[in-house]
Amino acid sequence: MRFKFQFRRYRLPFRVAVRTAHGIWAEREGMIVRLEDESGGAGFGEAAPVAAFGTEPVDEIETACRTLGEWVDAD
Repeated sequence: MRFKFQFRRYRLPFRVAVRTAHGIWAEREGMIVRLEDESGGAGFGEAAPVAAFGTEPVDEIETACRTLGEWVDAD
């Protein structure tokens, strides 16, 4: 089965900045992803790493999404 793959990067400020052990956290950044099957059923997901936890940056996620193209296989 093939799925239409779409993604959009976002950056949203918090209403109030959060003070953490790693400093002030003022915004949330990530990717919203959408998959649509061939019959039109769709679902959404999110990739929103927290840099302080040592995960990949959003730039790497965006690069990976771009390499997938418009259509992805279930495999």
